[in-house]
Order: sequence, then structure tokens, then C-alpha cells
Amino acid sequence: MQENMKCLKELNLNGAPIKELPNIIWGWGALESLTLTNCTNLEKLHELQSNMGRLCCLYLRGTAIKELPSSICHPTGLRYLNLADSGIKDLPCSTGPLAYLHQLDLQSCKNLTSLPSSIYGLESLNFSNLSDL
Repeated sequence: MQENMKCLKELNLNGAPIKELPNIIWGWGALESLTLTNCTNLEKLHELQSNMGRLCCLYLRGTAIKELPSSICHPTGLRYLNLADSGIKDLPCSTGPLAYLHQLDLQSCKNLTSLPSSIYGLESLNFSNLSDL
């Protein structure tokens, strides 16, 4: 079964009671969309692997993640990142690398302390209901 999972394009774990993802998921090079919405116990996201170039949508809405891995700053296939209602405190990229994203949702990220200048060139940016930055 593990071999068949390497061809998986979409994984939806909406509401799963997980604290972190198993490392094996990061070896699935065909994965295009990963939904972890409302995984309220999810505290950590591992570094994205170089073979994850097809991952274009990452949904982390409603998670307890406070930090993103630094590998999210490197140009990848990632185009949509949803961090709305998450525990995120900081975005790891202070300049240009987030420019490869098309959409970034930071709605109601009450713990976010600053916004990097690189996000203002995005096609779609939602940062409504933020605390004072």
C-alpha cells in the first residue's frame, strides 16, 4: 500500500487529531494538494523535501502551527497557502521568496507579529482581522 501512496495527488486530513505529519508523506512526489484544515493539534510542519515540487496547495487553516519550515521560502510549485485562523507567529521569509505564491490567506491570524514586504506583490492576499502588527 505504501508504494501506491506515492502516486497520491491529494490528501485531505481535515480535522484529524494529529500533532505532526508522518515523515513518509514528504516522500510522495506526486502530491499536489495537502489539506490539514482544522487539525487543531497540529503543531509542527516538517521541512518540504526537494521532491515535493508538485505540491501547489497547502491548507493549514485552523491549525496550531506557530512557525513554518524555512524550506517554504525556496521557490517551489506551491501557489496557494492558507494559514487563516492558525497559530502562526511569523512568516519565515523576509524578502522575495514568497513571491512565487499566488494566494496567501492570513485571515484572523491573531498571533502574527509582522508581515514581510515580499507578500505585497501577490495576486491575492487576505489579512483581514489581524491584530495590530
